[in-house]
Amino acid sequence: MRLLFGGEVCFASSPWNSPALPAADCERSPVTPCFPRLLLSFVCCVGLMVLMAGCGSANGPERAAVSGTVTFNGDPIQTGSIQFVPVEGVVGKPVSAPISNGEFSLSSGEGPAVGMNKVVINATRKTGKQKKNIMGEMEDEIEDFIPARYNAQTELQVEISSDSNTETFELTAQ
Repeated sequence: MRLLFGGEVCFASSPWNSPALPAADCERSPVTPCFPRLLLSFVCCVGLMVLMAGCGSANGPERAAVSGTVTFNGDPIQTGSIQFVPVEGVVGKPVSAPISNGEFSLSSGEGPAVGMNKVVINATRKTGKQKKNIMGEMEDEIEDFIPARYNAQTELQVEISSDSNTETFELTAQ
């Protein structure tokens, strides 16, 4: 950076300085010219971003706790996931939870939006066969075993109330 002094005014070739500054402002270190002005701009920008972001929870959709069980042909799903997707007209984002030993749970802070939600359930299991992975090593073969009508083409829907919700999903192969 080059500072030129001429009488009462100096000219600094810096993006954060105005073209002409009083001589008193130019007597600071050439390494950090007008540092207080730059710091003030930075603090104002950060403050504005914080105000724009807000707390998030006050303006978001109302969420509710949900827990329950998931079975397939009468047996608990050992490993899988359940997703709640708000239907058209319900404000909120899809949320998911793991299914372990046939059970799932979401707290009110992380739960689905209150209102009608589509339910998507996925689960995998070992086939009893082995296959080579990309490294050439043998590993257990895994298959998705839940019919598409419970996931990709889900037919399941639940009404989530603002209270705690307990749901039971009894899936079948037919």
